[in-house]
Amino acid sequence: MRVSRSPLSLAAAACLALTAPPAVESATRTANFIVRVNVVSDCTISATALDFGTLTLTPAGVLAADMTSSSQILVTCTPLAPYEIALNAGTGSGSTIAARNMDNGAGATVPYQLYTANDFATIWGDGANTTSTVGETGTGSQQTFTVHGRINAPLPSQPPVGSYSSIVTATITY
Repeated sequence: MRVSRSPLSLAAAACLALTAPPAVESATRTANFIVRVNVVSDCTISATALDFGTLTLTPAGVLAADMTSSSQILVTCTPLAPYEIALNAGTGSGSTIAARNMDNGAGATVPYQLYTANDFATIWGDGANTTSTVGETGTGSQQTFTVHGRINAPLPSQPPVGSYSSIVTATITY
């Protein structure tokens, strides 16, 4: 049997061969990559003034009784974030954490101290030299800490009349 091919069928077969995609085997490759995030805690801190009011000396120039006052430190930290609050010596002339002073800007001072509780037993400082910091764990809500201040009677010397102050910095580490 003889098969005859017409020139038209040969041309059609040739066109099909030219337009058909070549047979190629497909291949794949993969790559892995890391997805990261660094989750950190955050805290805010603010404080109210500690105002001893008016220091009245006796006619003999003596402070008759200890003076006390308090202020609040307000902290809001990320839930479960541990933190510590430290207080520095303040800006009063000659202040150290162990012996804080308010000054009148002319060199005169009134000594005072800051404590962690109203029993005035533990100095609130930076954690060094027998001073303490106050620590807690964040809740996501505001937490309040009381700073207890005291001016001890009698004063070591009679301060001149005037206004005395010191700026204490509260630092939160989390």
